[in-house]
Amino acid sequence: MTNEFEGKNYMMIGVFALVVAFAALVSNQMSLVDTRNENNLARANLDSIKKALDVKKSSLEELKPTYELLKSQDDLVNSLTDQKQRVSKSIEELKKTKAELTAEFIQKVKKVRASSSGLEYPQMNLLNGQVLTGAKIKSVSDTELTVSHGGGVAKISFANLPNDLRKKFRVNMVPMIEIDKANALATPPPNVNPGGSMESLGLQKSGPPKMSEIRAQNTKLNAQLSQLNLAYNAAIERGRKYQALDSMVRGSGKIVTLHTTEIQQANQEATAFQNQMSVIQYKINELQTLMLNATPD
Repeated sequence: MTNEFEGKNYMMIGVFALVVAFAALVSNQMSLVDTRNENNLARANLDSIKKALDVKKSSLEELKPTYELLKSQDDLVNSLTDQKQRVSKSIEELKKTKAELTAEFIQKVKKVRASSSGLEYPQMNLLNGQVLTGAKIKSVSDTELTVSHGGGVAKISFANLPNDLRKKFRVNMVPMIEIDKANALATPPPNVNPGGSMESLGLQKSGPPKMSEIRAQNTKLNAQLSQLNLAYNAAIERGRKYQALDSMVRGSGKIVTLHTTEIQQANQEATAFQNQMSVIQYKINELQTLMLNATPD
């Protein structure tokens, strides 16, 4: 009886073990199926992401030539802008040097002409064939020579002087005198009073201006003009740069980026600088005119 009971127990234990083992096997198989499904889903997601990346990569490759073109053009514009600024600066420095040398040359010629008063010539042969005897120079202006001679007093135009006197008085060798006189008569820019006061030109209000004062103010105004010219050129180049970029992006068919506001702002700045330059240039012309008639210090 005991043996039979024990046999049944063993049988039940065996059956239970089989059930447990089967359940564990089924659970393991279900876990494997779930894992496989998750892996498949993850692989599908990865494939989708890869396809999206491939599309973006292809789009970037298509845009790469446009980017390279824009970059090269931008580098070129920057390089040309730098070169032009350097050239403009050199030109302004040369103009300033020329103005200073011209003013110095004019003063030296005026001194030579002024110191010639009283020179005597026993005989002066004019180019028109006239001969003046006992000629004595009384004064020399920018256009003629006044002499006293045996027959009275005569005013002789530079065109009629003999070559030695033409050379001595630097006839047609004083640059910018006639040009400056013409500029002084030109219509002044807005807000500038024609024939303005000494004070408006930056000179002392009382008494005739000194040559040193005129030259100092002329140098100051030329420096201001040089700075304004650099700013004007920079504004012009900035506007051209934006216009060039807009032309390229519109032509590529890929990107449309308009710089209307930037271009308008650059043009407005350039116009403002140009107006200021006109005012200063007019004052410089006025100073050059004063310089012709000023007495050396």
